[in-house]
Amino acid sequence: MTSISTSLCCETSDAVHRHRNTDLDTLFALETRIGRRIVNETPVTFYCWSAKDDETLTRACLSHLSAAERSKAQQLLNPKDRHRFAQRRALHRWINQSINHQHLPHVPAAMKSNLRSNTGQGSPDQPQLDSPQHAISWTTTGDRCIAAVSEVASMGIDAEVPDRAIDFLSIAKEEFTVIESALIEAPLRVAAGNSEEVAVLDEARELFFRLWRLKEAGLKFFGQGLGQGLASLCFQENNPGELVLLHHPLAWQQDRDLIPTFSEIDIFGLTLAVALPVRDDESLRSPIATATPQAPLERPETKSGQALAARRR
Repeated sequence: MTSISTSLCCETSDAVHRHRNTDLDTLFALETRIGRRIVNETPVTFYCWSAKDDETLTRACLSHLSAAERSKAQQLLNPKDRHRFAQRRALHRWINQSINHQHLPHVPAAMKSNLRSNTGQGSPDQPQLDSPQHAISWTTTGDRCIAAVSEVASMGIDAEVPDRAIDFLSIAKEEFTVIESALIEAPLRVAAGNSEEVAVLDEARELFFRLWRLKEAGLKFFGQGLGQGLASLCFQENNPGELVLLHHPLAWQQDRDLIPTFSEIDIFGLTLAVALPVRDDESLRSPIATATPQAPLERPETKSGQALAARRR
């Protein structure tokens, strides 16, 4: 397959003009799945896009990006990486465009300084929304790219699909806290050598990935990446199946008023961990991470999903 950097240089001006005339609605409106949920009493809109190995689509997406983003895309040698990068960035612009087309309430200047996105404070690798009263968070698993948007100060989401090929015990000991790695390993020691060992191993693996989702969602909530370290958040078990955030001292020291509460929801065939600001003091006294799916705000698929289904018929 011809690389983007080469193909873009060789395009005629007419071809470039055609790509630029492909509007974002044409690229994303039909095939982006949209779901709305009430998460911890907060309305959240989720967008799910399946990246496509389609050079023409990627060129059309690139035409909507900045020169710096196009340059970064050209540096990605793997075609799949280029497609995902360009399509995700263009999807971000489509979401931003959709939000800004709504009649948004005026936000006083004094409030704007207290509102921040979880996407790296304007980092070129994590673009923010133009709307100061909305937070956005992203997660990618396989070809699926998921964005969550809500009118909150900060938000974080993550999806992790359990992988049997991963040595999760070694990773937990290296990357998690002692409390968490002991929580994962304790049942395995009890079941070692008996008939329940395989089932307990599967449960331990599920717990590992559950903790990973919660931790990464928390890091995104605080505007931090994996470089901060998964051990900077620590969850402990409250009751069976209930996890409570024990500490994140660095983030709390930076912004004591911004403390997260966690939920886990099922959407788009995935389990997502969602970190949002607490609604009230009662949230801090309750288990803040449970496996109970949240009820939908409305039907999971909106008009975009319905239009896609109609087109396929």
